Amino acid sequence: RIDAWGSAGSTATVYFSRIAPVGPTSTPFGEIDMPQGQYALLLSMPVGPNPPGSFTRNIPPNPLLIGRTFSFQARTTSPVAPSGAAWTNVQAVTFVP
Repeated sequence: RIDAWGSAGSTATVYFSRIAPVGPTSTPFGEIDMPQGQYALLLSMPVGPNPPGSFTRNIPPNPLLIGRTFSFQARTTSPVAPSGAAWTNVQAVTFVP
């Protein structure tokens, strides 16, 4: 489950990568911790201060996922961000048996 908070009327655009996070790359929106060209759009959702935007996805019982790491990071619009949006902290998930 992904929950995202922000200013009323804001949007979170969530990206994912099929590999672990990497060292940060500086962007106009702060640092992104996924390798350039190796991440893709997962979803875009409206967010607010309360309740947050929420996205839930069931994980299939696929043995091929064991040992795989996925990274997630969102760029959220914000009127207080210097460039109008900011990257969140990256989150990584590794599947274990």
